[in-house]
Amino acid sequence: MHEIVIPQLNSNDDSCVLREWLFVGGDRVETGDIVAIVETSKAIAELDSDASGIFEPAAGLDSECAFGSVIAYVFDSENERLSFLAADRHSDHGDAQVLTITKAAEELIERHSVSASELKTLGKKTVKTSDVERLLARSGETAPPGLNLSRRQAAIADSVSLSHQTIPKAFLLMKIYCDHAQEYLSRFIEKEHVVAGLPELLVLAVSRLCIRYPAFYRNALDDGIAPPENANVGVTVDVGTGLFVPVIQETGSKNLTEIARTLMRFRVSAMRERFSEDDLSGGHITISLNTAPDVVLVVPVILPGQTCMLSLGSIQEELSLDGDGTPVVRTYCHLGVAYDHRVINGYDAVQFVAEIKRDFET
Repeated sequence: MHEIVIPQLNSNDDSCVLREWLFVGGDRVETGDIVAIVETSKAIAELDSDASGIFEPAAGLDSECAFGSVIAYVFDSENERLSFLAADRHSDHGDAQVLTITKAAEELIERHSVSASELKTLGKKTVKTSDVERLLARSGETAPPGLNLSRRQAAIADSVSLSHQTIPKAFLLMKIYCDHAQEYLSRFIEKEHVVAGLPELLVLAVSRLCIRYPAFYRNALDDGIAPPENANVGVTVDVGTGLFVPVIQETGSKNLTEIARTLMRFRVSAMRERFSEDDLSGGHITISLNTAPDVVLVVPVILPGQTCMLSLGSIQEELSLDGDGTPVVRTYCHLGVAYDHRVINGYDAVQFVAEIKRDFET
């Protein structure tokens, strides 16, 4: 008999939710077959079998499974599977008594009528108050009346709260004229046949600045860690399925075409709600995209562990006079940066954004 165990999928969670079984009990699976889809607070992950044999699930759909817990078995034969199931049914009552529950947790369990099957989904032999609170949070009992957050939105809420509690931020906003950048993008799209806009151009500009402005790309708490020479740039993506912040890895080694294709892949992944943990990890700096029509200004939240977040607004128009006094229409946008004032001063923030402004306008 072989066990299929939930691995440590990321460093932020201690459990995941089982969303889909791809096999049913009694099916034959081969080594490497994807057997389950699970969801962490950040992403969807696939679990495979490391053995061949007869499959039997051990956890229910939508149950919360602790990292390190067994969610399925693979047996060498159908007879072995049937014998195991018969023994498991016979010992169900005894298994329930194996759990060790702290007194405070027991009081919470009684007060909220938490069932034994719900406790079993924790995958723990010792149940503490924090474990019960996690179960209640999942069911929405600890949320304010009328508010039932999804697992992903609850993780966003935790990140926002931690940011507000721990990062003393300041904010700078700069006006950037976009006429030159838009002309360049039109030529680029016609030549490369790739969809690109100001977001892609901004990622490229940010990728070039990590050597000259290392404080914007480092962790404020990691004094002994050198800033990166090749920045991983996170970009907010929300297509109506929830907020994701996927990361374009090593942007300094990518050209505009590669950045545009990566962002397009991220948008498709967001529509399908299918990101890998690698897609959502390792960012040094993040860009918040707020380019819906008429959005002028958004003050972003700095992600815990980073020192700043840029915010790109939508393209606006204004009347201006050219050199001979003729009225012309010019386009512009606002670029903001929220920065950790413990690490970055206002002068440096101005210089940093001004560099990007020069890239866009010349």
